[in-house]
Amino acid sequence: MSIKELEIIDGVAQYDLIVIGSGSGNTLIGPEWDNKKVALIDGGTFGGTCLNVGCIPTKNVCVPGNYCAEST
Repeated sequence: MSIKELEIIDGVAQYDLIVIGSGSGNTLIGPEWDNKKVALIDGGTFGGTCLNVGCIPTKNVCVPGNYCAEST
């Protein structure tokens, strides 16, 4: 949805929800927000630290490495 499609009141776009950060905490947003006007504000890499450089990449590298180390 572009800004042109949103309702503008007094020069300000109107949203039902504004989310700050695109990390995994946003999984709390459920189906009640379907078909609503939602804005996402993020100053970093989309997906947050856990997805890009934290928990998930670490598990994708360390767990297979541990299996390899155990098999030798």
